[in-house]
Amino acid sequence: MLRSAVNKQISVSTVESRLLLAFLCVALATGCLTATLPGPAATPTIASAARRSIAEIRMLDATSGWAWSNGVEGQYLLLRTTDGGQTWSDVTPRTFPYSEYGGWFLDSQTAWVSTLDRKTYSGGLLRTTDGGKSWSVLVKEGAAPFQCLTAEGSRCQFFNANHAVARTANYGLGSVHVRFFETQDGGMTWTPVLLVPPYPDNNLPPGTIHLCNLCGDGISYYPPTKVIITQGDQGDEQPKAAVRLSLSMNLGKSWRDLRLPVPEKYPDGLAGPLSPVFFDDKNGLLPAHILKRNADNTLAYSALVFYASDDGGITWTARPGIIELTSERKGWSFGSHVDVVSLKDVFVRGGPKLFVTSDGARSWRTTIPNIDLGFEGSKWDVSRMDFVDATHGWIVISDHRRFAPYGKYSLFRTSDGGATWTELPLKIVP
Repeated sequence: MLRSAVNKQISVSTVESRLLLAFLCVALATGCLTATLPGPAATPTIASAARRSIAEIRMLDATSGWAWSNGVEGQYLLLRTTDGGQTWSDVTPRTFPYSEYGGWFLDSQTAWVSTLDRKTYSGGLLRTTDGGKSWSVLVKEGAAPFQCLTAEGSRCQFFNANHAVARTANYGLGSVHVRFFETQDGGMTWTPVLLVPPYPDNNLPPGTIHLCNLCGDGISYYPPTKVIITQGDQGDEQPKAAVRLSLSMNLGKSWRDLRLPVPEKYPDGLAGPLSPVFFDDKNGLLPAHILKRNADNTLAYSALVFYASDDGGITWTARPGIIELTSERKGWSFGSHVDVVSLKDVFVRGGPKLFVTSDGARSWRTTIPNIDLGFEGSKWDVSRMDFVDATHGWIVISDHRRFAPYGKYSLFRTSDGGATWTELPLKIVP
């Protein structure tokens, strides 16, 4: 929920659950990658069960940000920092039944938190404009769309103090039904976005988009009228030799199908596009995984390709920089994070390595940081990566060595683009 940046679009995709985590620890760089000398790997210092730790973080710039901390009794705290995470203030809206992790942040002073009535399983919305010193109720319990925002794949994004889009998602039997709601008054009133699906279903509420969750499909809505549906190959696991998209510039009244050619060396790979990221009306980046499995289900190859558009998504061109990873692990889940910070700056975590571009995926460099990032299935793993520019970033590492009902986490910060990281013990000050 915390990744609702002004420049990052509302989207839903099972790539988040199947392909967004798509790399393992053993990486093979292509010719465009240059390696830096690795530093000594340090084991993360995991917080003891008796103290809290940062479980989710959303930084706005090099100094200001918000976070949720876990608790030994299951009570999460909402925290705010103005010094890059060295110290935190507790700004939890305690007088309300707030929903843990249900927070969206515009700047260092303005934030929204969803509430949850566990008896009726309905929700509402709170807002602060003074950094969490006080909270006001915008939407009471039971008001749409917040009765749905506790579901997987549901979220909200505020583009400014007044305009926001909320997305709800309902999963079942390999499918997902997605609806969007919009507000122009800061969250007090919401109206459904009446999208017209490519294949209408009269049995669904108006504006509902029915996607193949099993296939890896996803949808992104870019107000006021642009919609992009990404289509994955996992359903039938048959290579299509293309990254497939459906584009509408008029809320779905008409659709245009796009087939972006995959690189020639991956003709038999399965494509899994992530959500396109636009930073203005014209310019955007589209990451896509291309994977192939051997007969014994081991990974033959895994590549991350980026496509760029300068006309709002009508046409796309593959960038020459490609990240290639190989692994002996079976299945689809290989453990990676992709953070598109700007049209030039992108960070990709693949196992113990960090891949960085500063020219929009035309070329990549790779770094082995001075901390052990682990990998999925190891004793610890990166659960959150959050960069705000080309140099400043934060990583949350979760510990799996011992059972803890509310998780064990460590927070690290970098100020040199990911080469070196410093641990930030949680300090909550008055």
